[in-house]
Amino acid sequence: REACNLGLAPTASTTAQLAVGDALAVVLSHIKGFDRDAFKLIHPAGELGKQLMFRISQIMITGDRIPIIQPEALLDEVIVEMTNKSLGFTLVGDTDRVEGIITDGDLRRVLLKRMDNLKELTARDIMSPKPKTITGDMLALDALDMMEKNQITSLVVSDGAQGFLGVVHLHDLLGRGKLGLRGV
Repeated sequence: REACNLGLAPTASTTAQLAVGDALAVVLSHIKGFDRDAFKLIHPAGELGKQLMFRISQIMITGDRIPIIQPEALLDEVIVEMTNKSLGFTLVGDTDRVEGIITDGDLRRVLLKRMDNLKELTARDIMSPKPKTITGDMLALDALDMMEKNQITSLVVSDGAQGFLGVVHLHDLLGRGKLGLRGV
C-alpha cells in the first residue's frame, strides 16, 4: 500500500527499492574492496571526498606552537605552558622524544587528590605515560574516529620511531580541516 492519500503515488515502493539498492551497494563495496581512496577518486569535489582527503600531516601543529615541557618541570611551569599554548594539554619530554602527556583533566585530578606539596610536583609526577599516537599519513577522519573511541581531544603525530612530528587537536580536525560531525 502506498503512503499518499490517494494510494496511487509510488511512495512506499520507491522507499523499499532505495533501501534494497543501498544494501546491494554496501555488500558490493565490501566484495570489491572499495576503500576510502577509491571513494575520494569518485567524489573528489564533494564534501565526503574533501573530508577523506585531509592527511594529518596537512593540519597538524608543529614547531613552537606545540606545548612541551621537560619531565623535571614544576607544576607552575606546566600550568604556564598549557595556558600559553591553549590546547588543553602539554607534552612531557623534549623535541626528540615524548615521555607523556598532561591534560587539563590530569591537572584537575591531581589538584583534587594532592592539595599538599603542590609546588614540589613535577611534570613526571602528573603525566600520563605513552600518549595515543598516529602517523602523519593517516586520514583526518581516522584521527577523529580514534579520538572518539578513546574519548580524548588530542593525539601525538609520531614519526614511527621514538620521535614525534607534531600534534593534532580535535579543533584542528573540525575547524582547520573543515570536517563536520554530520559527515562522520
